[in-house]
Amino acid sequence: LRDFQRRADEVSSLILDEEMPWVDVAIAVENLRALAQQWFPGRGAFFEMVYESRFRRLREQFRPEE
Repeated sequence: LRDFQRRADEVSSLILDEEMPWVDVAIAVENLRALAQQWFPGRGAFFEMVYESRFRRLREQFRPEE
């Protein structure tokens, strides 16, 4: 779980990095989603509720122009 949280924090950092193209951030989110499905089968709703909403809020707050 700690490894997964570390990876989620890395995705959050990518979102905050204005130099990082959004397409690369979107790929990182999708890779994390796939990892969540692999490591925590049947918990897709949890990923959506916790991580997807977190990433969406960060994008809206720090990268609204994209």
